[in-house]
Amino acid sequence: MPDPPNPTDLPSPGNGDPPKNTDTQKTGGSLGSKKGGSSSSKSATKNPIADDYVELLLKLQHTAALQLQDKRQYNIEQRRADRERIVRLENTLFDVVTKAEEEKIFRLTPSPKSNRIDLQKFRIADGPSFKGPFHEIEPFLKWISQLQVFFSTKGVVHDDDKIYVAGGLLENTILLDFYAAEGANFIGQSWDAFKNRLFEVALPQRWRTTLKTKLRTITIGPTETFITFSGRARTLQSLLNFDDSPSSSSPTVFNRLSDFDLAEFVVAGVTDKLRAEIAKFALLDADPFNYSAFEKRVAVFDEVMIRQPTHRPPRGAPGNRSPSSSSPDPTAWRVHAYLDSQGQCHHCKTTCGSAPGACTKPLNKRWVEIPTSFQTPPRPADYRQPTAQSSSAAGKPTHPPAGRPPARSASLAAIADTSDPAPANSDYVDVVDAIEMDDRLFEEATVDDNLPPDLTATDWATFREIDDIRSDNVAGVEEDASSVCDSTYCSDLGRDPFDDAPPSP
Repeated sequence: MPDPPNPTDLPSPGNGDPPKNTDTQKTGGSLGSKKGGSSSSKSATKNPIADDYVELLLKLQHTAALQLQDKRQYNIEQRRADRERIVRLENTLFDVVTKAEEEKIFRLTPSPKSNRIDLQKFRIADGPSFKGPFHEIEPFLKWISQLQVFFSTKGVVHDDDKIYVAGGLLENTILLDFYAAEGANFIGQSWDAFKNRLFEVALPQRWRTTLKTKLRTITIGPTETFITFSGRARTLQSLLNFDDSPSSSSPTVFNRLSDFDLAEFVVAGVTDKLRAEIAKFALLDADPFNYSAFEKRVAVFDEVMIRQPTHRPPRGAPGNRSPSSSSPDPTAWRVHAYLDSQGQCHHCKTTCGSAPGACTKPLNKRWVEIPTSFQTPPRPADYRQPTAQSSSAAGKPTHPPAGRPPARSASLAAIADTSDPAPANSDYVDVVDAIEMDDRLFEEATVDDNLPPDLTATDWATFREIDDIRSDNVAGVEEDASSVCDSTYCSDLGRDPFDDAPPSP
């Protein structure tokens, strides 16, 4: 039995080199045997078994190497697959995180608002309404301007919403009929198209020509300031240059009125003196022309110029005017007739004995209590106020009833029948003439808008209380004066001391 091969003689397991060719070894051995003799032939008889072991070992090593190579390739493929899975997981995780961030941003970011308004909640009544009048230029253009400001303030930007809101603000009957008939046809079209059609219906034909005619014929009033006059002219300019936003297909083309053209129209409408001042200072020759500066300078000229005062008819003295032929106030005549029947003065309403217009007592504004049984006589055409009775003659019928000529003695007839008018500087005031003058002053105050405020019932009560206090004070003073004058000392006042003196011998 042959000996087993020595493991130390075998090649190492890690050696992957293939075994050498045994035929070459055998050939070499045979060659050596020829040279070496019979010893090599003996060793050749022992090599086949060892060769089998070597071959088997080499096969095992080759199989192990193939298995190791397969395992290495598997590990490589496994690592590649792991990397691919990791990449896919990373991509998936990135997509999940990105989607979560996008959803978060979408939740936090407010959604874009629509340019439409909620007509169910929108308060159309807050806007300016148009009531007319129909075919009036200035009110309609003013309403369109206010409507555009309302749209910009409330954020109404959609054309359909503008048409709906404008239709809800129309209160003129004719324009309401137009909107009811044609308004629905403009839904889906532009706001300019609807507005152009509205201009055609609401404004007269060639309304710009009408405004130009007014601007050419504008003139300053006799008492109007230049600033007011210029404001009227600038209003016409703004109406004439009103931008109605015509569509590009509209054939209407108008030329805007410049500030220089406006200044020329204004200069043509001022007075000759003011126009001379403008020409003297060459205000229209300024380059560049600024209407605001022109307006300020002309306003200064207008303020410093002396205007001709308006002539009013002179008012004559109340005593020199003839009695009015018009019928007097019946209430005033009833009061005067009652005072005449009582012999009282028209001024102080007492029996002061003063001639008409010569009363020195304060004016008595107290109400005159006239009994209902008093019958007002008709007023004569030549009525003259009689002289009031004196306190000593109170109660005596010195005066006839109102409206009758007074009974005069023959000795005083010549004096009383004099036709000389009352002196111009007398204090005579005819009550009827005074009432007429008050009426004229009231009419002038009405024209000038200078009327005092109306008096209330409380004000009248206060005035009556003041009159009562004043009358009580005057009555007390008169009573004190009469009591003092009744004394012996007072009776000597004003008398000539030599009247009672005994005659000289």
